[in-house]
Amino acid sequence: MVVQAILIYALLGKLADVLTRWLERLCLQWHPAFQIMRD
Repeated sequence: MVVQAILIYALLGKLADVLTRWLERLCLQWHPAFQIMRD
């Protein structure tokens, strides 16, 4: 049970990370500082 909870939290964390990076790319394309960070 504990291992399952840890795996669920890990998957949720990974999903949140991927979603945040996708939103960053989507919303910050216009920002010059973001262009420098991506290169």
